[in-house]
Amino acid sequence: MKNYLLSIVTILTFCCFNFINAQEACSNTDDGASDSYGDTCASWYDANESVGSYGCSGAYDTADFIAAEMCCACGGGFTANQGDGGDSGEGDGGDSGDGGDSGDGGDSGDGGDSGDGGDSGDGGDSGDGGDSGESEPVCENTDNGASDSYGDTCASWYDANESAGSYGCSGAYDTADFIAAEMCCACGGGTDYVAP
Repeated sequence: MKNYLLSIVTILTFCCFNFINAQEACSNTDDGASDSYGDTCASWYDANESVGSYGCSGAYDTADFIAAEMCCACGGGFTANQGDGGDSGEGDGGDSGDGGDSGDGGDSGDGGDSGDGGDSGDGGDSGDGGDSGESEPVCENTDNGASDSYGDTCASWYDANESAGSYGCSGAYDTADFIAAEMCCACGGGTDYVAP
């Protein structure tokens, strides 16, 4: 019986010691910045939030405070091992670019040269491509002032509160003059709408 209890104590000690060490390995990086309620990583997130929780998903973030990046409890913060791994990864990543060429083989060596062409494209062509990407037409609502059965328009309700397939976008509030799925970008309509 004593051996059994000793084994349990040993296991618990080992587990708790490793858990504490794992917690100490991460440092919050909020540096006193706080969320929209004035809470910091240490004052709220460490004890009440976890990766994927409402708070860690950005519900209370501000311009100066991003929980997922700054709080260890949310998967952020700084871990000494991460820093070392990141440095090693970046160093290896630079060298691994050549490894990527070797992964492609001799034939892709030419592809690597094309990649260099892509680099020159980044110098000018991709900049133009980025500009043309920004000037591409953006979806615009086509309700033209028409409203649903509650008097809401695409801009006044659907853009912020509905998405394709949601109750409102599925026609729950449509009228003879307003069809959300065809008129509201949030519902897959608007200028992007393609009739089935």
